[in-house]
Amino acid sequence: MKSSLIIVLLLASFVFAVPLDKRQAPPNPPSCNGFRITSPVIAYYNYTEGQCYQVSFDKGASSVTFVTKVDLFKEADSTFVENEFTGNVDASTQIATPYFNLKIDGLPTGTYYYNVTAITSVPGESCFFRTVPFVGIVNPNSPPVQCPPYPPS
Repeated sequence: MKSSLIIVLLLASFVFAVPLDKRQAPPNPPSCNGFRITSPVIAYYNYTEGQCYQVSFDKGASSVTFVTKVDLFKEADSTFVENEFTGNVDASTQIATPYFNLKIDGLPTGTYYYNVTAITSVPGESCFFRTVPFVGIVNPNSPPVQCPPYPPS
């Protein structure tokens, strides 16, 4: 009994000693409710550095007006790696960001995720959505490609 109590106390002290996880962003405001990422949605799918990808989404019933940024993070420790896209994608008329080359910025093959930033019609309110993790593969035999325009003309 005494050893169980000691273990519980040790675990409790560990929980309070661990700093807040950087991945735990504050909850999105209600104006973000209904927005969802539609791609990537298959966890640990292989993505190759230099190839073209995009993040697609469904605005749903949210008040999201624009998707403004896609940033790449390491899954293991949520370290920022690279800004993959910055712009203004109209969430009312578009369903995806433009294509962009995956840039792992000299890091090894590993697991990564995108953090998508969107703004809403409510002044000052932004939303942050994390995609499923994927495997970013570094292959020196796969040079960057020219991404097609999106939306197509």
